[in-house]
Amino acid sequence: MSATVSVGAKSDRKETNAADQDQARADAQSQSERGQSNSQPKRRPERVFRIGSCWGTVWCNERQQKSGPNEFTTQVIRSVNLERRFWNEKLKEGKGDWDSSTSFGLGDVHNALAVLQLAAHYLKETEGDVTRDA
Repeated sequence: MSATVSVGAKSDRKETNAADQDQARADAQSQSERGQSNSQPKRRPERVFRIGSCWGTVWCNERQQKSGPNEFTTQVIRSVNLERRFWNEKLKEGKGDWDSSTSFGLGDVHNALAVLQLAAHYLKETEGDVTRDA
C-alpha cells in the first residue's frame, strides 16, 4: 500500500512545490509570531510528506550531551507534525490564505494514516541505519 501511495505523492511535483512554498510562508509567519528573531537561520523541515490535504512534516533537532560518558555526543531527535491544510476565506482581510488544522474529518483520516505510514517508514530507514562504535 505504501508503494502505491508514495508513487502518487511524487507524481504531482509542481503542485507540491507550490504547496511547499505556501507551507514555508506559513512556517515563517508562525515563527515570527512566536518572537523568533531574524538573526537566526530559518529552520527547514528534514522531509515533508503530502497526500491530499494531509501533511506530515519531519523535523530534526540536535542536542549536545553536556555530561556523562558520552559528553561530546550529539543526539538527533526527530519528530513528525501532522496537519490538514485548507483554504480559509477569512484570512488576510477577506482575501483568503492557506491555514492548517490538527483535526481530521472522515474523508481525511485515510490520507492522514497514509502520510503517517510514509513518515514512519522514513524514520525507520533514517534512524535504523545508525551504527554504534564499540
